[in-house]
Amino acid sequence: MEGVENPIANSRKAEAEHISSFFLKKNDNLRQHEVVL
Repeated sequence: MEGVENPIANSRKAEAEHISSFFLKKNDNLRQHEVVL
């Protein structure tokens, strides 16, 4: 089984990256609003 990628682990990793990038964008939006205020 070595060398074979685990689709479940890959999907969880992709999901984690998607969530983290989503929160990073959200934080950037909050910072922009703070600058406007």
